[in-house]
Amino acid sequence: MLGVASRYHGTGGSGWAVPTGRRDGLVSLASDAESIPGPKDSIDDQIKKFANKGLSIEDLVTLVGGHTIGTAGCVTFSDRLYN
Repeated sequence: MLGVASRYHGTGGSGWAVPTGRRDGLVSLASDAESIPGPKDSIDDQIKKFANKGLSIEDLVTLVGGHTIGTAGCVTFSDRLYN
C-alpha cells in the first residue's frame, strides 16, 4: 500500500506503475466469503465451517489461535466477556 500511496502523493516527480491484486486467484466472489468463520460465530459454527473445507479442529485451533496472538482492544471482545 505504501507504493500505491507514494504514487499518488503528488510531489511532482516521476511516477511508476504499482502492481496490485492477488496472484492466487482471478475471481473474487462475496458468496465465497460467507463460509469463512467470523469473529462472532459460535465454536460449533466455526467447527462446521472448518469441516466443510476439509479442516480439523486442530486446524481451527491453529488458525484461530494464530490470529489472536498479540493485543486486542476491548471493543473486539467486550460483548462476549460475561456470557
